[in-house]
Amino acid sequence: MYQIFLKDSLFFYSFKITSLKLSKIKFFYNSNIMKVLKLICIIILLMTFYKLFLKKQHIEPYYNKISNMTVEKCANFCKTAAGCYAFGYDKKNNICYPSKILLRDNFPQNEHLDEYLTYDIVYEDDYKPQHMRCNKLNTVKDPNDKILEITRKSNATYFCKDSANEKEKLMFHNNNEFKPITFKELKEFNKTDKYDTVGREWAETGISEKKLNEQQGERLQFFGGTVPVPNEGESLKPEINPSFLKRKGKNIDKIIREDEFTRKDLKIGSDVPEYEALGTPIENKIQGDSSMKNDIIEGMDNIDKKIKTYTREDGFNNGDYLKKYKCIDNVSLKRCLNYCSNDNLCKGLEHNPVFFKRNPINNRYRIFKNVCCPMRSIGDMKKREPEHSNGNFYKKVNKLDNDITIGIE
Repeated sequence: MYQIFLKDSLFFYSFKITSLKLSKIKFFYNSNIMKVLKLICIIILLMTFYKLFLKKQHIEPYYNKISNMTVEKCANFCKTAAGCYAFGYDKKNNICYPSKILLRDNFPQNEHLDEYLTYDIVYEDDYKPQHMRCNKLNTVKDPNDKILEITRKSNATYFCKDSANEKEKLMFHNNNEFKPITFKELKEFNKTDKYDTVGREWAETGISEKKLNEQQGERLQFFGGTVPVPNEGESLKPEINPSFLKRKGKNIDKIIREDEFTRKDLKIGSDVPEYEALGTPIENKIQGDSSMKNDIIEGMDNIDKKIKTYTREDGFNNGDYLKKYKCIDNVSLKRCLNYCSNDNLCKGLEHNPVFFKRNPINNRYRIFKNVCCPMRSIGDMKKREPEHSNGNFYKKVNKLDNDITIGIE
């Protein structure tokens, strides 16, 4: 009897110990599961908070808004609108959003810098991921009533996404129909409808719709932020100025400290008297117009009291800079010409009314206005890079008599 009881007691004791161990393991297991679940919940909450409040909303450069329009008519509108590169389309509400630049969540885009200075991206906040987005294969930039057939075909061809998460597909607009097409079919297609491209109304001077309403319809600034423009009577204030231009294939991005140059170096402002421009006001003559070639521009030499003559060139001068700081902003063309006129070593100058500079770290853009670059020599005249497209080179010349003009090399 005693032996049996002892055995039973040992069994009970061993069972109790085993149960206790299991309960501890179970508790430890459950507590770790709870910790993991809590961590997952925290991560989800943080991601939700980031998405809703911190992450920059995807926006697109919608330059116009047309209600009650089918997608076929929207594609036709962009096809026949001179300078229309793309369109967004709200399928739910039948709203067409034509654009002066490509829709790809990456702007300012170098090849469209001039558009940012002229037109509003008024409806950028209207964009939704559910919108259809279509970019043209090719764009007819100007009004034209004699478009070649191959151009009519490429101008009517779009790369489209039905929504942000959909795959891109090739679409073709022809005879009021907007349908998918393969590259092979497009290549063989030879019955493109005849159409002209015409000018369309676009909002001017980049500003959001909200800001436009706050300013009671007044368009006061460029897209991307305001840049103060000094009056002609103000003295030049040196600031931190990057060297903007590409020379001999190398990108010059050296940042110049303020103490590396002074107003005396540049001979503008308080050091040199201001002279009025002679003849046609230079600022009005060249602002926003890069189509003229070899215009005769004049600057004043305050030493000899003589007029210096310059020819305006569309090409980009690959010569050497006159000063170690290379370029400086907020200098009007008149002041830049006057400065070059006062220095016999200055053979000409690069002047850019508006220049966009991209920061490679955060991919943001900064606008610089009236960039003046005096040049020591005249090198090869090369085709302008997109970032230099707003500027021109002004070549100093010697006038021997009324009929002969010689360039200074």
